Amino acid sequence: MLSLLAALVLFTATPLQAEEHQKDNNGCHSDLSQAASNSTSWRVESLSSEGRVVVHEQREAVVSEDAILAVISYPTYDATIIKNSESGIAEWQWVRGMHYRGCDGINEKFTPAEVDYTKAMYWFREAAKQGHVLSQYILGRMYDVGEGTSTDDVKAVHWYSKAAEQGNLYAQNRLGEMYEGGQGVSKNAKKAVHWFRKGAEGGLPMAQYNLADMYRFGFGVPQSYIHAYAWWSIAAAQEHDISKEMKRTIQQLMTPNQIAVAQKLSSELWEKKYVVPFQKD
Repeated sequence: MLSLLAALVLFTATPLQAEEHQKDNNGCHSDLSQAASNSTSWRVESLSSEGRVVVHEQREAVVSEDAILAVISYPTYDATIIKNSESGIAEWQWVRGMHYRGCDGINEKFTPAEVDYTKAMYWFREAAKQGHVLSQYILGRMYDVGEGTSTDDVKAVHWYSKAAEQGNLYAQNRLGEMYEGGQGVSKNAKKAVHWFRKGAEGGLPMAQYNLADMYRFGFGVPQSYIHAYAWWSIAAAQEHDISKEMKRTIQQLMTPNQIAVAQKLSSELWEKKYVVPFQKD
């Protein structure tokens, strides 16, 4: 049996950004990273004298170790998956959905015994109805990108909203994008900022980038190059390449005093809690 330590080595690399999901076998690797990392975000007390992030709080695990291993070690757990999912246990319904979606295996080429998107969505929905946050997020993305179904922005917003309310950073960021663009909902810049901020404060670089962009243009918030610079600085420090470029660009439009204020703000934000998810040290 594959140990959890081996599972974490395989699947806890920094998750892919939303636009990369389709290059990732419809997000299998990224979703397993979220599950194996046992958290949607990390809380930070401060930086150590060496400049390393000090973590002092972790969210409740998304799924159990056994459920993670059941996905990556299938068919070893086949009987357990069937029994527990049909008994109504949400995380095992998620496991079964992952199987039918094509997310089995321990390498980057997931090779399941069978792929059946109708069954996958059934089991994700059963888990999602019980409040299983990762299933809610996956359902939202399936409707969003048309994975195994027709695209449906309204249904995508519905499931993203469920997951976002429970703190899923990727759902929060994507929901913000949908409010910004008017996909499945009426355009609402203030609601977009609300969800970008949630994701940004949870530590997701793409949400930090999006929040900075709203400050840059003054959409849903008063225009502020200082806040834009600060949030791009946080994302850039976590190796978000576009944010690095935008930080350099906006700096050319700022006075030395504005830059100094923005740098102070970015240091305050960093010292609070806003670090990349899944990063332990």
